[in-house]
This record gives sequence, C-alpha cells and structure tokens, in this order.
Amino acid sequence: MRDRLSEDQVVKFLEQLVESERNEAKINGELRNFELNESPPFAPPTFANLDALLDYHSARTAHEDAKSDLLARLRWAKADHDLAAERLAEVLPAGHVLSYTYQGQDAELQGMKYGIQNYQGRVRITGSSGPARSRG
Repeated sequence: MRDRLSEDQVVKFLEQLVESERNEAKINGELRNFELNESPPFAPPTFANLDALLDYHSARTAHEDAKSDLLARLRWAKADHDLAAERLAEVLPAGHVLSYTYQGQDAELQGMKYGIQNYQGRVRITGSSGPARSRG
C-alpha cells in the first residue's frame, strides 16, 4: 500500500493533473501541425552524388528526430497525467466532483476553474472555465 498523501502532495497532484492535461493538448496540436506541414524529405530514385545522399540523410534524420521529440514529450505529459490521476483517485471519493481553482506556478493557468471527477476510480477533468474577470 502506498503512503497516504499529505495536503501539500494533494495540491501538487492537482496542479500536475491540470498542467499535464494542458501540456498534452498543446503537444498533440504541435504533433498534428507537424504531420500536416512537415513532410519527410523526398528520396529520389537515384542520388546524383554522395553530397545528395548525405543531404537527404541529414534532412530525413532531422525530420525523424523532430517527430520523435514530440512523441517523447507527449509520453512524458501522459505519464505525468496518469500518475496525478492515479494518486488523486486515492483521495477523491468515487462518483464525486471537486471544484478546483488552479493556483500553481503556471501563469497561463492562474485562476482557471476546473471540475475534477472521480468516475469509477478514474480521475478526470470534466470541464474548465476562465478566471473570473473584474469589471472595471
């Protein structure tokens, strides 16, 4: 059995859940954009010389490395999300929703409001809304 989470750890995992879900969405967008706009280099039937082959190899390697980097970042974001969701499932009772306002270090997310639900043992974000704006 795992150690019980402290209040600070619960807050840390809530922040991690929100941040990693946002990161997953951003990286998925970057990956879609990459796949739409960055075609792998064309390999001609015959390379005119060694320089042409090396240029092709360099371009192909750069393309594969860029895609691999995006996929690795996506795996890390998913792993962060899964860990946070798993740990929060230990705290948030099944079938219940937490209304949570992000107060972590990420300025983009400051004040965002989230519904976080434990649905059949899986914690997920069910909705979000922007921070309350003051009228001035």
